[in-house]
Amino acid sequence: MVDEAMVTAWREAATRLGVRVIAPYGVELTDGTTLLVEAFLPDFGGQYGAIAVALEDPDRCRQAAKANRFVSQLSPTYRHFDDERFRKILNDWGWFGSPETCPSWYTGDPGRSDECPSDGFELIVEHRSGQSGRSLGAPRQIDDYA
Repeated sequence: MVDEAMVTAWREAATRLGVRVIAPYGVELTDGTTLLVEAFLPDFGGQYGAIAVALEDPDRCRQAAKANRFVSQLSPTYRHFDDERFRKILNDWGWFGSPETCPSWYTGDPGRSDECPSDGFELIVEHRSGQSGRSLGAPRQIDDYA
């Protein structure tokens, strides 16, 4: 069962941060089944978007790994919207949406949350799953986005 408080927090993030969020979201897994997760952010995490799932539900976390998308298992701190915390995690996940719709606060640097760099660039990211995409923002080390 989805964490309703986390769903509500992601809906608030959509409104306050000006990003696309579908919460809750039914994601199709590679075995053809559908899993209900807390949120889907189509413009973050990879070309196929990011899935947010509550860490406190280990079974759904394992199942979400079958989604062939970027999956983030979120702690209970994401049950309440906090502007700085949500901006930081979205900066960490990376922007993969259209450059024209990039939020003005996006930096691509999880340690900053002030504004998009004026000299933004595209970073091509290849995930272990074979997905690739682009991220706008400041340089950062990309070790694992599987």
